[in-house]
Amino acid sequence: MKTAIITGATGFIGTHLAETLLANGVEVYALCRAESRIQNLLAAAKVIYNTADLQKADVLYHAAWAGGVGNNRTNAALQAKNAILTLQALETAHSLGAKFVGIGTIKERIYTHIMESTAFGSSNFYILTKHFSYAACNQLAYSLNADFVWCQVSHSIGRNMDLELFIGYVISKFIKGEPLELGEGKNFIDIVAIEDVANALYLAGFSETPKRQYYIGSGQSRTVREYVEEIRDVLGVDTPLTFGGRPDDGLVFKREWFDIRDIAHDLGFSPQISFEQAVLNTAAWIQEQKF
Repeated sequence: MKTAIITGATGFIGTHLAETLLANGVEVYALCRAESRIQNLLAAAKVIYNTADLQKADVLYHAAWAGGVGNNRTNAALQAKNAILTLQALETAHSLGAKFVGIGTIKERIYTHIMESTAFGSSNFYILTKHFSYAACNQLAYSLNADFVWCQVSHSIGRNMDLELFIGYVISKFIKGEPLELGEGKNFIDIVAIEDVANALYLAGFSETPKRQYYIGSGQSRTVREYVEEIRDVLGVDTPLTFGGRPDDGLVFKREWFDIRDIAHDLGFSPQISFEQAVLNTAAWIQEQKF
């Protein structure tokens, strides 16, 4: 039987990845901390607290990253620790004979803008350490002759997502009938269902990967404004929208970054869940929560 280890298995991406792997006949080991929310995992996933419990594995997915949202993004020491743990995870994968799949973010591509800027942004430490983690792991993999691939994930939505993230915020505000504070909304983003992300990661782990880096998204980028307006239409609400009421976050994405042709060609990835269905799935989950 194929086997996979997931760090961060109780988080947003990790829980969906575990479900997808299990559905594809993969034996899943969730590497957890004592405080991990193991109730988020399917019972079929095997919870472990130390990789010493394992002799070998086929793939190690590294989804763990503390402080990916919220105020801890400005915690430089915490973000640096994440990078060190990522390198250690690659070394662990190599020692187990496992392919290493690192899970990054499309925001990494903004690092050159940050390096040239004289202003501090709340996401800067997070973005820079994510980019460093990819670059350093890439070099470490060469030195170890390790099997390595890095997946940059786009703006994902679905069950268990953090409602501090922008699209979660938008959907929850529409559901509650509350006004939204919006920037100009001119920046391009790409929203993808988390189930499609999990499937792409499964393919990245258990397929030959000619490239060392792939982008995972829907491939259907739009402006923030277009997405917000479409979410309102999908949910059938009449909340008035005023754009430009607050400053944008300063993160500018180039539309050509949201290109899934490489992962489609090399791994056969094709998004299966429409944007509309992803919004409805996310809204249904939010409505189940206690605000």
